[in-house]
Amino acid sequence: MNGTLLRADNVSKRFGATQALAEVSFSLAAGERVAIMGENGAGKSTLMKVFAGVHSADSGSVTLDGTPFEPKTPYEAILSGISTVYQEPAFFSHLSVLENLFMGRQRHQLGWLDTAEMRREGEALLDRLALPARLLRRPMGELSLAEQQLVLIARAVAADVKVLILDEPTSILTDTESERLFAVVDELTSRGAGVCFITHRFDELERMADRFVVLRDGRLVGETATADRDTLLAMMGGRAGRTAGAGGTSAVPVADASDADTRVAEASDTVSTSTAGAQDDEPVLRIRSATLAGTFEDIDLDVPAARITGLYGLVGAGRTELALSVLGELGLDHGNIQYLGRPYRPAGARAALAQGIAYLPEDRKTQGLLHHMTVGENLSLAALPKLTNLGVLRRGLERSLVDRWIDRMRVKTSGTGAAITSLSGGNQQKVLLARLMATEPRLLILDEPTRGIDVATKAEIHRDVRVLAEQGIAILLISSEMSELLTLADTVHTLHEGQVTSTLRGAQITEAAVLRGATGTLADAASATPTRTETPS
Repeated sequence: MNGTLLRADNVSKRFGATQALAEVSFSLAAGERVAIMGENGAGKSTLMKVFAGVHSADSGSVTLDGTPFEPKTPYEAILSGISTVYQEPAFFSHLSVLENLFMGRQRHQLGWLDTAEMRREGEALLDRLALPARLLRRPMGELSLAEQQLVLIARAVAADVKVLILDEPTSILTDTESERLFAVVDELTSRGAGVCFITHRFDELERMADRFVVLRDGRLVGETATADRDTLLAMMGGRAGRTAGAGGTSAVPVADASDADTRVAEASDTVSTSTAGAQDDEPVLRIRSATLAGTFEDIDLDVPAARITGLYGLVGAGRTELALSVLGELGLDHGNIQYLGRPYRPAGARAALAQGIAYLPEDRKTQGLLHHMTVGENLSLAALPKLTNLGVLRRGLERSLVDRWIDRMRVKTSGTGAAITSLSGGNQQKVLLARLMATEPRLLILDEPTRGIDVATKAEIHRDVRVLAEQGIAILLISSEMSELLTLADTVHTLHEGQVTSTLRGAQITEAAVLRGATGTLADAASATPTRTETPS
């Protein structure tokens, strides 16, 4: 390993009453890949934002290449060679991919904008991440979250990078897309760049990093060069892991089944366990010949009660678009939908929720959270019709519901009146899940439900999702995380270029079979039936 590239000594940062960082010391060598780990709220992102010029440290010092480094703005950090890709994508949605790629570093020739040169460079950048050149002309806001993330990664590595910071870079990427990213990281580190990963995905650790640094409650608690799950979990939260999982992948530690069942039972007045209205032999949701031009074609899909139905596909496969069509946010050119055994005409997410179809969007920042509202207001919002009497909100009932679900989901917050923006990303996601569960859904559509959530919280949510299915709720799970699908799904439908390519059940659900289906190799996918290891209950 080469000499020290980036160094922090006793860095502290406070936000009001919260000590986000407390005398943290950290170093990154040239050519090194370091994973920064810890539960939500541990201080990982805050430390990286000090390096990126978003925050200034209250005390301590930072050096870059041995020189004192105190960037006042993110642009100053970029000019110094530190590029960051954040968990929540930040870009100009109305501008094209090409304009976003070269924002602040446009190419000129004789005083004129050299669009041809930028296009040539842009095509090469997208090609490194296996993105088609045609995306250069499209507005960023029209891309899927995974496409947006890959474009931002391309923009970050386009600069003369000394340090690349990636905050949950693979949380919305499939395994194939993640591998493309790792190949680019390998190329950068071979040239002497240093890379910092913030991650919660244990199944990628060995491929992702050379060293693992763990923060807890704003403090550095240790580091290791070994990607050992139990060791890292003990450092992160003082909990030891235990084996659970499917498809040969160890699952994250889970609460006892009896504990999860008890916590769900305590909230039984807000989660419906009835499946009345749907015949035993009828799926809760039935989709037939669904087609949306240029997006998906001739899709048949059943989502039965008391089961978790998974959807998996690479960028552009049409997974989220299919869910939005079921809600009525996107139209259908052809096909029909039945819900609870009757014809169903999608009329938008609000109308769907009123009928018992709840949707968790993949982008909580722009599609889920109401940033001007409190934790309690965000949580109770969807259940307000059940909390009012003659148009008057029953405050006591609302407080009871909010308190119960904050406890049920173990949301870390200073109180129900705290701003939702004061919560970490994982705790914001828990609030959104609680909001949906409180509406007593019959069909729950989860689009990347654990993106950016720490390993222990992810385990709790996985257990909660299983219990909800056991109570009779039909669950459609859209996920880019292979281990999540292998652990949770009873059935997995793979999508490739807008078409269902395989339907896998039971022992057929393996990583190889899912990947073959997602890449369109139907013959291989159909023949892949190795034994699937079930998660112990």
